Amino acid sequence: SWTTDHDEAVAQWFQTRHDAIESRVQVLESEHRQAQVANLVAQNSDDFFAGVKTWLLGLEDDDRRAALKQLDSALLSHRE
Repeated sequence: SWTTDHDEAVAQWFQTRHDAIESRVQVLESEHRQAQVANLVAQNSDDFFAGVKTWLLGLEDDDRRAALKQLDSALLSHRE
């Protein structure tokens, strides 16, 4: 009957909207987590790089070159 079809169509529409909203919420939560991580990295990066600089300056030239290569490859693999 028309009412049953209509009710099903309405129910379907609500379900579609609900699913769309739910997936959007998941995306937003994911973006929020990424933003939090980015903020933490930004806050700690100054301390981190200051520490790395101090450590590198304390090394002999050959050791420093080796350490920089290691850091370089670690940062590259972290980005991938």
